[in-house]
Amino acid sequence: MRVLHVSDLHLGRELLGVSRQREHEALVAELVEVAETRAVDLTVIAGDVFDTVNPPAWAEDAFYGLVDGLAAGGRRAVVVVAGNHDNAMRLAAAQPLAARAGIWLCGELDAAPRAFTRPGYARLEPLGPGAALVTSADGERRVAVGALPFVSEARLVRLQRTEVEDEATDRDAYADALARAFAARKACLPDGVPHLLIGHLWVSGGAAADSERVYRIGGLSDLRAGDLPGADYLALGHLHRPQSISGAPGPGPVVYSGSPLAWSASESGQQKRIVLVDLPRPGETHLESVPVRAGRPVREWTVRSEAELDARVAAEVRESPIVFLRVDYGRVLSRDESSGLHRKGVTFVDVRVRGEATAEVDDPSDAFADGLPEDVLLETFLGGEGHNPAYAAELAADLLALLRDEPPALPAEALDEVEA
Repeated sequence: MRVLHVSDLHLGRELLGVSRQREHEALVAELVEVAETRAVDLTVIAGDVFDTVNPPAWAEDAFYGLVDGLAAGGRRAVVVVAGNHDNAMRLAAAQPLAARAGIWLCGELDAAPRAFTRPGYARLEPLGPGAALVTSADGERRVAVGALPFVSEARLVRLQRTEVEDEATDRDAYADALARAFAARKACLPDGVPHLLIGHLWVSGGAAADSERVYRIGGLSDLRAGDLPGADYLALGHLHRPQSISGAPGPGPVVYSGSPLAWSASESGQQKRIVLVDLPRPGETHLESVPVRAGRPVREWTVRSEAELDARVAAEVRESPIVFLRVDYGRVLSRDESSGLHRKGVTFVDVRVRGEATAEVDDPSDAFADGLPEDVLLETFLGGEGHNPAYAAELAADLLALLRDEPPALPAEALDEVEA
């Protein structure tokens, strides 16, 4: 069976104020195209479909369009597990309708999938909580699937604990509970077909990127690679850097497909991908990384002169990059230099001048180093609040005058209004 593995779409997320809606919509179209042109039987989305528990309407539209296109009316199977950014109940709410097209929205820990057994279409047969047997539309290929959605440390430990533990034991309770949950799914899978496990979690040994927002409590551990059950392929979500994990018992690989769009400076220059997995028979797995075309590249530039900045823009402007900009001219920039950092065709975010304080904005004119004149700093801040430049300059002068106990340059009628 051919499986498409993708994760961490984060539909609805912005990058420091920069909308990624068009990129996400292009990504949806690309994923559906891959499923069509590469003869995919089953698509796995390993969590973090959305970026927040209450995503914008366009993000939900994109998701439903995605799973509808991937399923192709039931010709292909689709399994989606909830991630830590998703509202599990909300994600699974459409399951009664989704099941009619061979789509399994796995949000709750102990929920069993609904059967989809229409002749001539992909088949999905429940095997138990979090487990199903998937058969291709032509009936020639099968894979047994165990799906584990994200469950918080507090909830999973509470659900599986039978007595109060001491602090030392409690520290590893989450990892142990995850291992038991995976093992329970593995136990439902029959022999004689390839085994595919899916999870959204952090396995020890994985390398993180700056864009992951990890939620933990206390000193609870992540799942240890050696405690994973053996499978022909283990499809993971949560880490944004594409990678394989070593130390698992096997027989197949443990893989994070990574996020298909870049979200941080640590992902600068990183080739984003999705993974095609061929599972012809138990014990045999073939992988292919497919580069993602959708999405603007994210870069981190450090420039030491205006000429160097212009050269970097000229070299990469055709890609329309989103750039984490580090400016170090060896001195504090003047007002004109700071406001003149913008370049057409490039979006600067998180602009840092001379390595000083970060300004997480998409307009470089909003980010200045300490040491600039007070009127420049205040005028720039007020301009970023949506005021026009002339009004921002006038308002900045008036506020500074008040701070310095100087008479404000306000018209007489305004003063009369204040006194009234």
